Parts: sequence; C-alpha cells; structure tokens
Amino acid sequence: MRSFIGSPIENSEEFSELLESLSFHKEINPVSMNNIHLTYLFLSDINDSQKNIAIKRLHQLKFKALTCRVNSLKTLPERSTPRVIVVVLDCPELSDISDALNETFSLNINHTQSFLPHITVGRYRKHSNPILLESIKLDICTVKLRRICLYKSTLTERGSIYEKIYCKEPV
Repeated sequence: MRSFIGSPIENSEEFSELLESLSFHKEINPVSMNNIHLTYLFLSDINDSQKNIAIKRLHQLKFKALTCRVNSLKTLPERSTPRVIVVVLDCPELSDISDALNETFSLNINHTQSFLPHITVGRYRKHSNPILLESIKLDICTVKLRRICLYKSTLTERGSIYEKIYCKEPV
C-alpha cells in the first residue's frame, strides 16, 4: 500500500475559489477538493504489518489542533522546471510535528532540505510553461489542521486518490 502521513484541511472549502481560478489555466491540473491536505511524511509502499505499526505509532502521538497562517503561493521545485503549485504555510508548530513524526517512525532523513509546510493545489501538465503566480488570487488567510492521518495513495490515470486509513485526534 502506497502511503503517507498528513493532515486533512478542516476548512478545505475555502480552497474552492483558488482551485477554480487554477482550472482556467490550461497548463495546470488543479488538485481535487477531496485531495487537499498537508503531507508530513511519505512512507512509500508498506504491507499490512507495517500499516498496523504505523497506526499504533500515530495513536501514541500527542499534538494540538492548529490554525496556521497562509504565507504565499509558490511553485516547486524552485530552481528547475516547476512541477507543482503550493500554498505555503507559516506555522512553526508544523516543523515540530514533522520532527516528532520522523523520530516516531525512526527515519534517518537527510535534513539538507528543511521541512516546508505546504499544501499542493495544482500540478503542471507535461511540457507546459509556468504561469505567473501573481495572476492567481489567494484569498485564504488561515488553514485549520485538527487530525493527523495515515493515508493510502492510489495512483490512477486521472490522478491520485487518497483514502484515510486511520486518523488521530488532538489531545
């Protein structure tokens, strides 16, 4: 099972206007409203035994619900050909959660790149030119994160389908 740890966005309906404005650009494939989330950790392919261990570890995690400030809209990667458009969050607590998850899952991750809290809102189609992000209106001020979930990710021709396997509520 292809999987990752992330948080669903509690106020995801606020993204509808942004996703609609992205859909007017033929270069961009906006993310489905059902797929709006923040990713902390990609686990790759895990089996049932590993899934059960992941659920137990998430169950033991302690965290608080957060309201994070939206910082900006940007493309990633920045230096080479952009592949995605993201909403960047300004929320230091998210780095703490990311670090706790890395420790909980005993991952020796090379920290040459620091954790950038972001929500992917669009993907560039193959062989398309990046658009000027200044033309996209970003009216979202805050993002509410309440749960941390183990997601199953299924890749299809029409894009990824995410299914929540287990969600931990804040303490």
